Amino acid sequence: MLAFRVRYLTGRVYATDATDRNRVEWPPHPERFFSALVAAAFRADIPRAREALEWLEAQEPPHIAAPPLAGERRVHAYVPVNDVDGMDVLPLHRPKQPRPFPSGTITGDATVHFVWPAAHPPASVRECLAEIAAQVTYLGSSMSLVAVDMVEDAPPPNYVPHPQGDVVLRVPFRGRLAELDHRFRLGERPVPGRRIRYRRLDDNPRLPETARSVFGEFFPFRIRGRWPLAAALTLTATVRAAVLSLADEPVPSILHGHDDRVHCAYVPLPFVGADHADGSVLGFAVVLPRGVSWPERQAVFRALGKLRCLELPGGRVLEAKPVNAFATARTPSTLTPWRWCRPARVWASVTPVVFDRFPRRRHRAAEVLADSCRFVGLPAPRQVTVSQASPLRGVPRSRDFRVRRQPDEPLRYVAHVILEFDQPVEGPVLLGSGRYFGLGFFAPVVTAEEATQA
Repeated sequence: MLAFRVRYLTGRVYATDATDRNRVEWPPHPERFFSALVAAAFRADIPRAREALEWLEAQEPPHIAAPPLAGERRVHAYVPVNDVDGMDVLPLHRPKQPRPFPSGTITGDATVHFVWPAAHPPASVRECLAEIAAQVTYLGSSMSLVAVDMVEDAPPPNYVPHPQGDVVLRVPFRGRLAELDHRFRLGERPVPGRRIRYRRLDDNPRLPETARSVFGEFFPFRIRGRWPLAAALTLTATVRAAVLSLADEPVPSILHGHDDRVHCAYVPLPFVGADHADGSVLGFAVVLPRGVSWPERQAVFRALGKLRCLELPGGRVLEAKPVNAFATARTPSTLTPWRWCRPARVWASVTPVVFDRFPRRRHRAAEVLADSCRFVGLPAPRQVTVSQASPLRGVPRSRDFRVRRQPDEPLRYVAHVILEFDQPVEGPVLLGSGRYFGLGFFAPVVTAEEATQA
C-alpha cells in the first residue's frame, strides 16, 4: 500500500472547481495532488524525482478519504486583466475585473488521505516520494497551506473509483509528467487531464444541509473615518445614492429595486461582538441577490469599480475603498465576508429588525419573524428572542437607531432579535422591511459545538 496524508493547516481549502469557478473543489482531485508533487519536486531539485513521479502516474487511480465540508464561501477580489488590447501594460495601470475565490471549511481534523491500496513501490521510489511529499506546502491556491507526509496506515476511503459513480474527478495518467513539462516549456497553463467516475461511500454521517437566503455575494468597502452604528441608515442610503449615480444609463433594476424583484442591499460593517467592540462602522458592503444574470453583474461591477467616496448629508465626505479580502494581515475581520456570512445556527441582530407587520402580542413576534425568514428563503427558526438590546457588545439599543428614511413614514415595530435554527444558515442574513438599507442585518453567533467542527 502507498498512502499520503494531507493536513490542511488552517482548516480551510482554497481551490476552484474546474467546472464552476464559483464553487470550491472538494474532495481535492488526485490530479491536483499529483501536480503539487511535481511542482514541489522540481522546486526542491530532488534527485531521481522524475523516475518516482513517472512510476506514480502509471498506477491505478487512488482511493480518497476526505471529511465533508462544513460550508463554503466565495469572495471576490478586483484583479488586473491579463492583457489590454494586446499591449504590454503594467498591472497597476490595467483595468480590473472581479474574480471569485471560493473556499470551504473542512470538518474534523481537516485531513485528507490519498491511498493506492495495491501499489508496492520499490524502496528507492518510496523514499523519493516521501522526500517530495515533505516539500509540498499548498494544495490548490497558495492560501491552502498543507503539510504532506507518507503514512503506513490510512482510514477507510469514502471515495473509490467506480464506473457507475456519481462524482467525476481528474486523475493523473501515464505521460502526464511529460505533458506538464511540455506545456511549461511553452509557457502555457496545463489543461485538465483524464476524468473518471468515483463512488461516494456514505460511511461518514452527512452534516445537516446549510440553508441560504436569497442574498449571496458580498462586496465590502472600507471607509476612512468612523461612523456611528445608530446612524447606519444615513450611511447606507448615501451608499445606494452614490452607486446609482455611477451606474450606466438606464440604471438596472438590480440596483434601484423599483420592481418586485429581489435587488441589491446596502449594509453597514460595524466593529461589534468582540471584547473591546465600540460599534463604530468601519465600512459597508453591497450585497447581491443570488441568481443574478451576467449582464446585471457586469453593470453592478462597473458601478462599484467607480465608487471612491461618499458625500454625506451636511457636507461630510468619506473616502471609500474596496477591501482586498485576502490581505488578511491588514484587514480587520469586520471588513471580511466570513465575519458576516459564515454558517451558524444562531444569529443576532446588529441593526434592529423593522418588523414587516405589528405583532399583536409579544408571543406572536415569532410568527412575524418566521414569515420574514421564509420570505427571504430561510427556514423558520425554532426559537426567537425579541428585546430592545442585542447580545453583541458594541450594538446600541434598538430605540437609539434611526429607522425611518422619511419623517412621514409610518411607525413600525422595531426590536433586536436572536434567531436559532435547526440547521446551519449561511449569511448574509437580512430581515424585515428595512433589509435593503441594512436594517435587520444579523451576525452569526458561533456555538462551542460549531467552533470545534469549523
